[in-house]
Amino acid sequence: LDTSWMAAGETATFALNLIEPMAMPVGSSTVTRTVEGGVVTSVQTIVVPAQGMNETQTARADLATLRPLSQVNAGQQAVDLTFADGRVSGTKAGAPLSVALDAPVFDSSWSNEIAQSLPLAEGYTTTAAVYDATNGLSAVTFTVTGQEDVGGAPAWVVEAVSPAGPFTYTIDAATRRLVRMRFSPQPGVVVEMTRQP
Repeated sequence: LDTSWMAAGETATFALNLIEPMAMPVGSSTVTRTVEGGVVTSVQTIVVPAQGMNETQTARADLATLRPLSQVNAGQQAVDLTFADGRVSGTKAGAPLSVALDAPVFDSSWSNEIAQSLPLAEGYTTTAAVYDATNGLSAVTFTVTGQEDVGGAPAWVVEAVSPAGPFTYTIDAATRRLVRMRFSPQPGVVVEMTRQP
């Protein structure tokens, strides 16, 4: 992974829009990343007024490898997890959680950044072990499918297949910033997250 693009940290705002079965705005997301002492911290807030959703997720990982350290989710599903010594442990919705990990895993909180940090070359594909508090441990396959023009600038397209559904990431070729993410949380429903200027 090339994580050097995250070293300076940043704040980005995204618009959330329903694409299918109808087109309409549904909410917003703000992501703030900071880096200190080789650790990157991401704070993401998602607001979807129609669903009464206002969630904030704070995740910490090793900057160089994105090895997860912790995840705290304050919202509809409260999660407080620590990744250490081959185990993920903590609480989920107030209940204790402890899972042994046979091999290193990524935290699903960092899926966007994993896609952004891949070797961006057409045809590159890899499968990563990812832990998610909802789906547990699963394999997620990332494939770099090529480039497209976004607002006059080249951008890489990365497709991801996971138990949470298919994801498509559009990544600025020069900066590795996430320009757009599209996903299908359930059949017939497509949501797009678009970076705002």
